[in-house]
Amino acid sequence: MTSSVRPSLVLETVPFERENVEAYALLLRIEIVLRECLRVSLESEYGAYWQKRLPGELLRKIKQSQAEESRPQFNFVRLGPLYYLTFGELFILLQQRSGRSVAEKLGGDCFLKQLENIFAPRNALCHSRPVSSSSVGLKAIETLYAEMETALTPERFARLMGKPDTGLAQDEAIKAFVPALRRVLRDLPDLPCGIPTS
Repeated sequence: MTSSVRPSLVLETVPFERENVEAYALLLRIEIVLRECLRVSLESEYGAYWQKRLPGELLRKIKQSQAEESRPQFNFVRLGPLYYLTFGELFILLQQRSGRSVAEKLGGDCFLKQLENIFAPRNALCHSRPVSSSSVGLKAIETLYAEMETALTPERFARLMGKPDTGLAQDEAIKAFVPALRRVLRDLPDLPCGIPTS
């Protein structure tokens, strides 16, 4: 007889688990807020079609990543374009003209240096290694988080974090799509056979 019991996620099963989980939670929030700040800034500068203003290589990467998520068995949602960029690509975007205003609001070059400083602990975390040996990595992440929250205000930080551009699940999209199709089928017979053109 085989057991299908899932292992429980009790903290401290891995020697560095508590610290890594704390670091991951902060990094998740930092990255969501960065993506949302960039989206809001680009949208206000370029309007509804701001995505077309992204550098060509990033746009290609986004389209490729979106295509990979078209597997229905995982019920992926189509995320906002910036959620398909890596942390490194976000960093590059913040340095370029299109993202520079966000970097300036968050502290300018000092902020970018701090962001670059967390690459090493973030990389360790993503590869299942301790975030740091003496809590230095976690402290760097905590400091960046606190400074971003201060620069944006805790209320705005929470608002950006609470409404990520994560799109709709396939079943949610269908619920909205089916009534629209029904309206089209209902109104289609009332359309004229030919549409006059000038």
